Amino acid sequence: MPRLLALLARISLATVLLAQNPRASCAAETTQTQGSATLYGGAGGVSIANNETGPDQYDVRRVGAGVYAVVRFDHELEHAARNDRDRGFFLAAGLTVESDWIRQTQCFFDCPLGFNRGEVPPGAFKRESELGVRLGAGYSFEIFEFRLGGLAAVPNRDAAFARPLLLPDVLLRVGRRPSGWFELGLGAYDPSTTLRPGVYLGGSLLSPQQVRITGHLGLHLVYSSWESTVLPFGGIADLAFEHAFGETWLAGFGGKVMSGDLVEGNLHLTRLF
Repeated sequence: MPRLLALLARISLATVLLAQNPRASCAAETTQTQGSATLYGGAGGVSIANNETGPDQYDVRRVGAGVYAVVRFDHELEHAARNDRDRGFFLAAGLTVESDWIRQTQCFFDCPLGFNRGEVPPGAFKRESELGVRLGAGYSFEIFEFRLGGLAAVPNRDAAFARPLLLPDVLLRVGRRPSGWFELGLGAYDPSTTLRPGVYLGGSLLSPQQVRITGHLGLHLVYSSWESTVLPFGGIADLAFEHAFGETWLAGFGGKVMSGDLVEGNLHLTRLF
């Protein structure tokens, strides 16, 4: 995976060097009013732990899409942002839709009828779907920003292990957002983590080539449920690249590595207003 991320970084930098009209304020999600769309997909293994025996193993394929919007109430804030004085109240909302194809590859606890522990039950992939929603409000100072809100994840009724979930979604960000920042959060920071919330530390930096590089490290739920006898937490690390084209469009891509061997990739597009 490190080689893959290094290759993605080289491709991103090469693309940016060929681009025209870079916009220096390729800034954070709350710099000004905007809407964004993301497509993501992933594949790999998932372990479902318990406190009685070994974990059950599943093979997972996933595809998802999300939209996110930020609204500020004073049009002058957009011009203030360019002078590094973006301040004021904002509202934020997001929606995620995801489909997973899941197949059990080894059972120790939740074994199908007629199978013993440790056996691999044959079977086809089972499709599941899940909906996630984020709502929040916050305030931006010159070098400090916070957001308070909540998120909900609702799987379909016959989901294998995901359950309805409701959690706070809060963020504390420090830094001059048009150039870079550090952040600490509880909840989600993109469409995928809306369905796998957790605690995370992140940061972003605008490179000399006008590439926005953003990364996160966190401890997140492997799936949306608190009902397991062992809380299903796992690590997530991601890296994303974004570039401004013209005055109003941002485009980027990223990759995410999760506990076990599950890997995700994403493409996103943002329209500034």
